[in-house]
Amino acid sequence: MAEPTPGETYARDRDDGGYVAIGCITGLVALGAIIFASLVALWADNPTPVAPAPAPAPVVAAPAPEPAPAPLEVPEGAGVTASERAGKPLLTTYFESGKTDVVADFETAAATMLTYLEANPEASVAISGFNDPTGNAEINARLSKERAENVQAALVALGVAEERTDLVKPDDTTSEEMSNAEARRVEVTIAE
Repeated sequence: MAEPTPGETYARDRDDGGYVAIGCITGLVALGAIIFASLVALWADNPTPVAPAPAPAPVVAAPAPEPAPAPLEVPEGAGVTASERAGKPLLTTYFESGKTDVVADFETAAATMLTYLEANPEASVAISGFNDPTGNAEINARLSKERAENVQAALVALGVAEERTDLVKPDDTTSEEMSNAEARRVEVTIAE
C-alpha cells in the first residue's frame, strides 16, 4: 500500500462519521446569521434617509372685509370733505343751492389728495359735478359743469398740473336716497 498523504491519513484514521463537516457547515450558518442580524440591527438604527415631506403650505386667512365707510357728514350748504374710496383719496366739495364758489378750506381738505398725487406721478384725477333734482334740468347741468370747473381750477392753483385733471360727466346725476345738500357736490377721485 502506498503511503497516504497527511490529509488522507487524517480522514482515514479518524472515523468521525462526517461530524466535522456538519460542524463546519453549522458554524458557517451561525456566523452568517450573526452577520445578517448585525446588518439588520445596523439598518434599524440608521435607516436609509428619506427626503422629508414638504412642509404644509401656510394657511392664509382671508382678509377681513373692509368696514363700511362711516357716513360722511354733509355740511349744511357749502363745505368740503376728504375720505377714501377703494383705498385712494376722495375729495368731495359741496355747494350752496345755485352757487359755484369753492369753499376757503378746500386746500386743507385737499392735502391728502395732493400728497397722493405727488407720490404717484402717473395718477390723474377725475372731477365729476352733481346737482340736486330741483329746478330746471338745463340750469342744473350748467351748474354741475361750472362747479366741476371751479374745483379743477382750485386744484391747479394748488399745484396739480391741469393735464392731470379730467372733467368727467357722471353716469348718474342724483340719487333719490340723497338729500339735496348731498346731491349738490363735486367729487374728485383718483384715475390711474
